[in-house]
Amino acid sequence: MSNKHFDIELDRPSGVYYAGEVVTGTMTLQAKDQKCRSLLLSMIGQAKVHWHTGAGDNRTDYDGKKIFLDSERTLLGNFYRTTILDEAGENAIFGGAMGDGDMYIPCLSNEGTNGGAMKLIVRVCDSDWGKKDDNLGEIILDAKELAMHGDAKTFELTRKGKPEKGTVTLAAKFVWRPPNTLMTAPPAGKGMPEPDMKIRLPGPGMKFKFSFPTRSDSPGSAVVSCGDLAYVAYYIKAEIDKKGRRNPSLKYPITIIPSRPVPMPQLLSPYMIEDEDQIKSMKFCCFACGEAGLVRIKLNSRRAYAPGETLQLSGSEVMNSSSIPVTVRVVLRQTTQLATTGRFECRTEGSQRFEIASRVVDAGASVRLDDMNAVVPAVPPSFFGANGSSTARRDPLTFTYELSLQAKASSGHKIKVDMPVLISALPAKPQAIQEASTNSNQVPIDSPFEIQNFAVTDDSPCDTVIMATGLEDSGGEVVPSAGGAANIYEVQDAGSSVNYYMYHPQVATFPSTFNNTTEVNDEDNPYVPTSSSGNVEGDHATAYNALTESMKLSYDARLAVDEWIKKYPIAAATLTAAEFAGVLKNVLFSLEQATIARELTSGMGSGVLSTEYILMSIEACPYSKLELVRAMAPYVSDPENKEIVLDELYSFERDEASKLFTR
Repeated sequence: MSNKHFDIELDRPSGVYYAGEVVTGTMTLQAKDQKCRSLLLSMIGQAKVHWHTGAGDNRTDYDGKKIFLDSERTLLGNFYRTTILDEAGENAIFGGAMGDGDMYIPCLSNEGTNGGAMKLIVRVCDSDWGKKDDNLGEIILDAKELAMHGDAKTFELTRKGKPEKGTVTLAAKFVWRPPNTLMTAPPAGKGMPEPDMKIRLPGPGMKFKFSFPTRSDSPGSAVVSCGDLAYVAYYIKAEIDKKGRRNPSLKYPITIIPSRPVPMPQLLSPYMIEDEDQIKSMKFCCFACGEAGLVRIKLNSRRAYAPGETLQLSGSEVMNSSSIPVTVRVVLRQTTQLATTGRFECRTEGSQRFEIASRVVDAGASVRLDDMNAVVPAVPPSFFGANGSSTARRDPLTFTYELSLQAKASSGHKIKVDMPVLISALPAKPQAIQEASTNSNQVPIDSPFEIQNFAVTDDSPCDTVIMATGLEDSGGEVVPSAGGAANIYEVQDAGSSVNYYMYHPQVATFPSTFNNTTEVNDEDNPYVPTSSSGNVEGDHATAYNALTESMKLSYDARLAVDEWIKKYPIAAATLTAAEFAGVLKNVLFSLEQATIARELTSGMGSGVLSTEYILMSIEACPYSKLELVRAMAPYVSDPENKEIVLDELYSFERDEASKLFTR
């Protein structure tokens, strides 16, 4: 994708990534020689909604936005910054959205670990779009000293050399490199040097490689039909920062396929609801009248499916005792809730129907629906909200589903039953479905959003599905979402030379996992990778060497590890802690180490992964400690030993890390 300012090319042309993968590519500068404050590249993931009531002078507009991922890089310039927290108030707390408090600042050859001090000016500002930033306070710090300190540190702010109310801890609004001669704070009454706001861009053709990690629990891309606008979208954005209302920019939309939510066992047990009513035979003056007889409907189904699966309707039935035919429809209804995210809370709801299958039941006939070809459409999985920017007081967008069985007469009169269902990000394992079918665990769920109580929505382990780290694990096929498309153009994109960015997300669909055999084992399960027939792995050392060699030859390290796990499942399941850490140490980019750790974890045998693996991994990857804990902690067999891992982290990271040891 390109315009007159930039060309962005992804290493994966499809632009579809699984939650937890690293997005890589190249940005080529197309703009001609010009002055600016900085050249920026970022990856953003956010939920955004808009709706209105009334019209004309009585129109009232409502907005909500929550950022899940906001990672920014300064490619040119000495002006580095965090993301902007809208309506942060007196206490701006970063870290809610992945990357929103991070500033990537390159060291000079004589700085940091190379020996010398790394003096930086940190300034906290109040930012108003299109206007000059207001300086709220500033400090001078030695980044090397802070890194050697090994923990968070709080600094008293100053302004023009005088003490200023307030502090900054580990994060700042703006960071830039001061002149080399600046070593101490200026005297009272004199402000610190300003960054170079007028750098000159090189001519067209300069290329920049980029790499952005994503969250393993990333919400999936989605567009829903509710209000004027409702979506979860991700994109790469290049921008020439001129601190104006028309900064030259370009967005490259991408799709994130989620790995959550997935069902708990209760949702895999068959559940039945039924109803009956007298059907009306005539329509007169807009009312149905004249009783034609009784119609009874029965819906029997499990309450969790992935997109593309065939509904299991065994035992579902329509008994038409009336004197007229009725049309039976199986409908999936998406129920959506929108909310503002500011101080004042306003909400609205909406729904969208997806008709799955239909047939006519003649008068006096009964029809079982066991063989009805009812396939779940390519809709985005249920979404109940996610962790994000601290300034969003609530989730702006949530949605879930109901399965509806309806019998309707030509008079318009109908009878129906509605069953809340979870549209899962992954299909349930056939073995889990079979085990649940023998249980009499009939848990009633009365409202659509109540089903969240029976779903795993975070990255913790779930035995009903496989641990998928990429589309190649799940057997899914990526297709355009049935939810449609939305324009994700924002007012900040005014300098992009376009007035729309159409976003049409993709959805992973799956073949049905329902298996009518009396026994289901791993060999019958298409979602459990097995070594090819007759494949002999050889000794463990040979298999491990094959992994290290394949990683050297492959540009996509995660995919190389995934293919190795499938080829050598025994070796993958029995990696030692030292071997596990050795693989991570050989990953070229530290941003990818947590992704590889999660991939290796997916191949480990039950009960093998322990806190020892985490300790050796963070020793081998000192710049990715918390990220590795996030990937591995939920799956360790000895969570009671978590303290030895927590001792290796910053104090401000320990609360989050401690909650990850859930098994």
